[in-house]
Formats: sequence, C-alpha cells, structure tokens
Amino acid sequence: MKYPAQGRLLKPWQLLVASVAALLLQACGQTGSSLPGNGSNTGPGSNPSAGAGSCYTAASRTASGGTSTTIAGTVRYEDRTYNATGFTGVACLPVRNATVELVSGSAVTLTTVTDAAGGYSFTVPAAGSYYVRALAKSGTVYNAVVKDDRDQSTYAVASGTMAVAAGDAWTAPLSAGITGAGPSFNIYDNLLKAQGVLQRYSGGQALPALTAYWYDGKTTGTYYSYVGGGHTLDILGSSSDSDAYDDSVILHEMGHYAAAVYSKDSSGGGAHSLSGHYDIRLTWSEGWASFFSSVVKAELGEANPQVYVDTTGGAGTGAATLSFTFEIDTPSFASHTIGADNEVAVANVLWTIYAGGAAPHLGLGFADIWADFAGGLKTDTYVNLEGFYDHWVAAAGHPAGQLDPILAARSIKYLADAYEADNSPAAARAVIAGTSETHTFFPAGDTDWFSIAVTGGATYTFFTSSLGDGADTLMTLYDTNGTTQLDQNDDESTNSRASRIVYTATATKTVYLKVEPYRPLINGTDIAYASSASWPPQIVKYGYYTLTVQ
Repeated sequence: MKYPAQGRLLKPWQLLVASVAALLLQACGQTGSSLPGNGSNTGPGSNPSAGAGSCYTAASRTASGGTSTTIAGTVRYEDRTYNATGFTGVACLPVRNATVELVSGSAVTLTTVTDAAGGYSFTVPAAGSYYVRALAKSGTVYNAVVKDDRDQSTYAVASGTMAVAAGDAWTAPLSAGITGAGPSFNIYDNLLKAQGVLQRYSGGQALPALTAYWYDGKTTGTYYSYVGGGHTLDILGSSSDSDAYDDSVILHEMGHYAAAVYSKDSSGGGAHSLSGHYDIRLTWSEGWASFFSSVVKAELGEANPQVYVDTTGGAGTGAATLSFTFEIDTPSFASHTIGADNEVAVANVLWTIYAGGAAPHLGLGFADIWADFAGGLKTDTYVNLEGFYDHWVAAAGHPAGQLDPILAARSIKYLADAYEADNSPAAARAVIAGTSETHTFFPAGDTDWFSIAVTGGATYTFFTSSLGDGADTLMTLYDTNGTTQLDQNDDESTNSRASRIVYTATATKTVYLKVEPYRPLINGTDIAYASSASWPPQIVKYGYYTLTVQ
C-alpha cells in the first residue's frame, strides 16, 4: 500500500480459493499478540531497553593493566524465523551498520558504527563510568532509522554501566530481545536489506533518508508515505496483529519506497484483494511491491523468497501465528490471479522474468527489470504493466515475443486478435444477432469496427462483457454511412466499465459499431461519458473484451 488512504490490502482471515470473495485483505501490510517495544523513550536514543532474551550476555572485564583502555562487543537482536506455516523459532542476528554510542552520564563520549557482524570497538579516552548504547539508526552506507512516533525517540538497546579503570579491556555485548527492542531492530534490518539491493542496482546512488515508525500497540496500519519531502514507513503494532517481524510485509512497503525514489507510482489507491481485478495502475504498484519483497529475499539467498508471509505477530509457532500466506511463482489462487488488472498476476510476470526454472521462466535476474523500472517506465504519464511491457519490447537484447509465454500463462493478452485488421468501417467485421466474439485492443491505438445487418422495427442490444487486462470500453453506433453517430455508451452502469447500447432500427440496413478503449474527452464534442466519481475510468491502451449482439 502506498498511503494510509490508498492501496488498502483488505486482509482475509481465511485464504480459501473456494471463497475468493473473502480474499479481502486489511491495510497493505497487515495487522496477533503484542510484541512489546520500547515505548517509554523520551528522546533520540534515550531510555533504551536493557539487554534481554536468548541472545543476551552480560558485560564483563576481560583484562586489566593494559596500555590502552577498550570496550568492544557485538550487537545482536532476537529475530523470529518463519516459513509459510507461520513462525518457526528464534535466531540471534547481528545488528549491522548501526550507530553505537559510548555514554558517560548523559554525555555521548564517542560514536562508531557496527560492522557486518554487528561488531563495534571503542578506545576509551579516560577511566570512568560508561555504558554502551546501540541505536536503530544507520551510521554509514545506508540511510534509515526506526522511531517511536509517539515521542519521536529512536529505538536503542544499552549495556549496564561499567566502572572502567585505565588499562581495562571490557567486552560489552548488546542484545535486543523480542520483548524489548528486538522488533524495532528487525524492522531496521529489513530496511537495510532493501536499501542494500537498491544501492547495488542503482549504481551506488545516495539513498534518501527513510524513517520507520513502530510501537507496541500502534494501530494505524502498515504503509509507506512520502509527505513534505520525507520518506516514512509506518509499521502496525496492534495487539491483534503486529507487522514488526513480518519481513515480507516490511519489504513490500520498501517496494513502494523504491518506486518513489527511483521510478514512479501512479496508483490511485483503494481497497484491493489478492484475487480481485482493479485499476492497472494500482495492480502494478502492489504487484511490483510484492515482487520487490521477494527479490530482496532472493538476492540475499533466503529460502523460498517467492512466498509472502503475514503473521498475527502472536507468541508461539506454527499455524496459530499465521494470518495468511501466498506465493508469486505458481502463483497462489492461479485460476483467479490472471490479467494485468490483478496484482498477483503482475508480481508473477516479473518473478518469472527474474527467476530460473521450467518454462516460461527466463532466469534473467534483476538488472534488466531494474533498467525498465528505473528508466523508461518513470517517464510514462501513467505507470502500469503495459508501460513495462512496451519498454521491455523496445529495449535492445530482448527477442521478439520473449514475454509472450509468460503473459499467456496469466491470461494477459498483449497481442492482436484473429480478426484484425478491422480498424475502419471499410474493414469492419460482419457480425449477426445471437453471436459473441472476444477481441483485443492491440497494438496501442487499435479500434474494432463491426457491421451489423438490421431489420427495420427490430430492437438490438450491443454490449461488451468479460473485460480483461483492465479494459474500459467505449462503444459508438453509426448509421449506414459509417460516420453519422446514432448512439454512444461508455459505462453501462455506475459500477461497470462495460458498454451497452439498445437500438431500434429505423429501416432495414447495415449499421456500424465501433469499440475502442476509453479515451479522455476530446474537445467536448464526440463522447458522452457515464462514468461516476466512485467508478473512475481505467487509463489503458490494451485490454480485451467480449462483444455480444442480441
């Protein structure tokens, strides 16, 4: 989801293919039992949580009488491991690239940054009482921080106070436990995972600052925002569902961050489900984000990266902790996740280009996808799968028809139908009452013309149905000369983008029907629209539909 009011993923409590209507998912990145955080912070890095959990080891003096005075250690946090069945256990992971402070009283004496293994070291300038504090805030390379939005404090974990004498060597491990600051450090680690992939493929571009907000009890949902020049990520911490340990969800939102920073997002938002069909700008936005979540995991060598897991956040392991799961490789709900107007279908197309495997998988990796995403796509007026396809086909090194099997597997019809060319009254396809045909709009600018022999006094109904790939049809009926307009319809109702004309013939003759994609009003002269504010038109070039004449 992009904004609090946009792209809400209405969440199913039971994801059953047999009850697709129930696949309404709730706030893109979803909301089990409480995972307490560090909500008592009163300032940046202040009042940090004490070490706790299975990773915890107390600070100790390891040597004395040396020529230098040192404090060193490793910062770790308790992670909750998971798979498609829910949480599976606990692991101790390093807190990497985090700011570490040596504190005496209330003053920060020295600052350093953890390495890839979570290690840090200080040469202490003088004997005294010190403690060490690690912040969920990047020191170098990355640009991320995790805060409690109730008071804007940065999450931190601290050692106990050490009475350090000259020449002492102290080991001061730091540990953020699940019931302490652990959730915030898991959020932080996922921000770094995503930013690392973005740096790799953007050629080391500077990363705009990103602030993630979470606290135990936070109920405002999980979503990415860009407001007033600032990139923020809100993470749900509800007592009935916390996303702090839902890596898939956090990385999905980082997909929206990636789009805002390196590409473009045209989604108008709105409720959406895994099996539903929506504006193709929304389905691109959400499909890309789910794909990006999987790519980050794949690039880091994680198991089953194609699986998206959302837990309740509750204690324990297994099914009791699982909210829902789906995967983008097969994909889940395959008979329903079809068309460019479905977000899982979009994610599947991208994944099948990226990943290796049996045909139609291409195994091309991320570079070409990134070049499209961060290149031509961001210059388009509207960003959607159509644009990705157009730029891909136009790029050097992509053979003709390379994506056709991938698109066909998801019933995406970016190809001319068998009735072309039928783009003018002279080339119109003759149809008779009682018949139906499926047509595509392809390539861009394609229109379909039909000729119908009518009998004077008889009433005929012309209508489109089974719209696919986000099609939004506009139907115009012309008299026997092919130019005199008799009737026109954009949307047959305020909740359908299909078109319908009922016509009573004034004479026995041939009339012509033109079907084309919705197009913006031109000079206010030739189109009579019936779209409602609650059912806005699709902005599409392609798509397919079934025409019926009765």
